[in-house]
Amino acid sequence: MDNALIETMCNNASASNLTVKEVEGNYTLLPDDSGKYILANSDQVTIPTGLNVGFNTVINQVHATQQVLFVAAPGVTILDPDGKTKTAKQHATVSIICVALNTFKLSGYTA
Repeated sequence: MDNALIETMCNNASASNLTVKEVEGNYTLLPDDSGKYILANSDQVTIPTGLNVGFNTVINQVHATQQVLFVAAPGVTILDPDGKTKTAKQHATVSIICVALNTFKLSGYTA
């Protein structure tokens, strides 16, 4: 990822309070989820097309046994170094960052 993008994200995060959002069921990310910490009691989180480059959010698995599956909407590419697209277990957190048009990198505790 571009170091300037990381620096901008860190500066933006330090300039404001982090917003926590709780979601349940199958959930599709929204443009205003950028910069939020999402507590997901969900089976899956869909990453849609059209989110801006630089969109970033953190997803935390709330449920004790139900992993959160990250699903790419048609036209979306999800990149993970190991091809893993779900949370590993309860309390696992995963960052989602849009690095190019409809291209997202996952990083964190994935399985």
